[in-house]
Amino acid sequence: MARRKPLGLIAFLFLFPAAVLVDIISFIPVLGNIISLLFIGACRLIFFVAGIKTRGLNAVSFASAVIEGIPLLSIIPGATFFVVAVYLGGLGHKKEKNEGSGAEVVKMDDYREDA
Repeated sequence: MARRKPLGLIAFLFLFPAAVLVDIISFIPVLGNIISLLFIGACRLIFFVAGIKTRGLNAVSFASAVIEGIPLLSIIPGATFFVVAVYLGGLGHKKEKNEGSGAEVVKMDDYREDA
């Protein structure tokens, strides 16, 4: 199975403002909750299709969905927290130079093959 890649800076720069906008919209009682939950689900789908590593962040995704789903707690920026957590979760990957071929190799400290 191919290794999953971390969330890149360009994708983060597109998703972060969208997450902030969703969190601002979440102040609207019912519409905000629905849009926030749809955004978190869409992010999960985008990350899965793009092969972006989210292993270990399932609890963050669940907590963000719970925060955004409860009307009074939705003032906490759960969608923004989720996008930032996925980006910061991918920063632990190191690129090293392969001595034999000169190609860059991505080393993942916490990599484990999915079963």
